Amino acid sequence: MSRESDERVFSEAKVRRAGLVSALAGFVAPTLALFTGLLARWLLGGADGGWPANLIGFGVGLAVLAVASDYLFLGWFNRRVRRQLAQKLRRLGELSFDLDDPNVYFVGLAHPAKVSWLRWETDDEVGFLRLTFDGLEFLGDRLRFQVPFDRLTAVELEPIGYGLPQRFKRIRVTFAGGEPFEELLLCGREGDRLTTGNDETRTLHEALRQRWQRRSSARLANDPLAETLDAELEA
Repeated sequence: MSRESDERVFSEAKVRRAGLVSALAGFVAPTLALFTGLLARWLLGGADGGWPANLIGFGVGLAVLAVASDYLFLGWFNRRVRRQLAQKLRRLGELSFDLDDPNVYFVGLAHPAKVSWLRWETDDEVGFLRLTFDGLEFLGDRLRFQVPFDRLTAVELEPIGYGLPQRFKRIRVTFAGGEPFEELLLCGREGDRLTTGNDETRTLHEALRQRWQRRSSARLANDPLAETLDAELEA
């Protein structure tokens, strides 16, 4: 294995291992839910408890499944990767902004043509995305880039798909002239739970779209108050 591979915190090998753990968690969660539901039913009188025991047992099992799935699926992996990437960027002297800045988001990044669930992963890269006054700055495991807002042509929120519930979203960003990319897909990877990452995605989409639209409107109109808008965004 090369030194570059050793230093990567989001390598294919690590993604595959995380996918295996996720698959095992996918087996553990419903099994735990089943036995918890049966235990609740038994404590309430089993078959003699009638439909209330069956209904409560089913409800308890369903609740355990929801909570276990939310906490088990890749939350631990996101925390670990975030910590390791921050350490790597600091060690290389490439961390150019404060990670506690509210305008900084820990995200997954993917190229639409490369998305494959055979990897048990939606993203090709992870990194810290900062919203500046003029555009985007990304510091990732492999990629580093800056893009001004006037290079963006669309910022859309869409379902991830691939069998996940419709409430799980990702952001599709389209760039003018295909530079630096034609399109990118972004997902929030902050927090310990799937739902936390999904909330982060929605928050990022709202902030990104607001900044992009306001900056674009000011420039297209040649608005002399553009600097005032910058000050408002900074606040």
